[in-house]
Amino acid sequence: MARRVLLVESGSGYGGSAFSLLRLVKSLDPSRYEAHVVVFHHASAFEQIRALDVQVMTSRLLRPLFERSPDDRHLWTRARNYCAVYGNLAVDTLYNGFRLARYIRRKHIELVHLNNGLFGNLSAAFAARLAKVPCVSHERGAEGPTRVERQFVDWVSVVITLNRASVAEYVPVFGADKVRLIPNGVDLDAFRAPDAQRIRHELGIEPGAFAVGTFARLVDGKGIPEFVTTAARVSRKFGPCQFFIIGNDPTAARTLEARMRKLADGFGLGRQLVFTGWRNDRIDIMAAMDLVLQISTTFPEGMSLSPLEAMALGKPVIVTNIPGYEFSVDDGETGFVVAPADIDALTEKVLILARDRDLAQRMGRQGYLKAQRQFDVRLTARQVEMVYDQLLERPDSRPGLCVT
Repeated sequence: MARRVLLVESGSGYGGSAFSLLRLVKSLDPSRYEAHVVVFHHASAFEQIRALDVQVMTSRLLRPLFERSPDDRHLWTRARNYCAVYGNLAVDTLYNGFRLARYIRRKHIELVHLNNGLFGNLSAAFAARLAKVPCVSHERGAEGPTRVERQFVDWVSVVITLNRASVAEYVPVFGADKVRLIPNGVDLDAFRAPDAQRIRHELGIEPGAFAVGTFARLVDGKGIPEFVTTAARVSRKFGPCQFFIIGNDPTAARTLEARMRKLADGFGLGRQLVFTGWRNDRIDIMAAMDLVLQISTTFPEGMSLSPLEAMALGKPVIVTNIPGYEFSVDDGETGFVVAPADIDALTEKVLILARDRDLAQRMGRQGYLKAQRQFDVRLTARQVEMVYDQLLERPDSRPGLCVT
């Protein structure tokens, strides 16, 4: 009989963790593990999970029960904001913790998997402790353990991290026997028949034009200003080039997008730079690109999915040398790696590939082979199942560090 696992995702559903959840649930061996999912928002990724005939319960976060003040200059407002953050967290942990514990017992759940880390899912970790089942925390960011997480080390059986920098942060706190390094994976089958020509026609990509895209929520630290500036510089030196910013989080403020549109207007980019907004056909759009740039600067990427998806489609990729991209691009073979915010280097590398289409295609082919070897989600899902196996078959054992 399949063992029942509860996967909990507190994110908005528009970030990489939600799509990683979808791919993991889809790839778990149903003869061995029966997935149940709890989410706190409505998003297309969660509807796709429901379409897999998986039980998905939508709960609600009580935060912000206490409002924070935007003015943090005075001692009393800082104290108020401190109380708001931890007060909201405490209330939500208790409220949802008891609710989820009842769900765990009612559905005979044997293991809880926090899909986007301990801090955002403290209530689920509390529920696992109440129900006396193992708890796995999948830390998908790169911030390192928070002050809160350090207080609840005993609530977690295993921590899964996505890059070596995170391993170095979590091992001193949780111990090497609790930390695993398992990269994100992509569903290669989902990339078999993209409709690139439809997208090139819809987006007005000229025949022979070199299309460059970045796929990201429009938030600070994702490299959006650098992308716009690079677009302006490349356009002045190589005319048949068009740029696309694909994505946004409908739940987030649009202030950055407004600033970026103003920046693009100042450069006179016009139709050479297009903001597509959120798209559910991102695979088709990525297939229509000739080059993908994922150039976060300060955003704490755990392991970005977009470079892996681009490689699965045979596209060359340019990334910045931050921890979240460390496994994706082989510099000079599947794309290029540049320093964060180095617009001169970005411009140079984009121009190299725009002018040498054969090189771009060769890099794309090498990237596809790398994706097959290392990032097939069926392989990474087996590694997650190994963690489940060890916790459920030998509850007292703790899997040790596994660096791939």
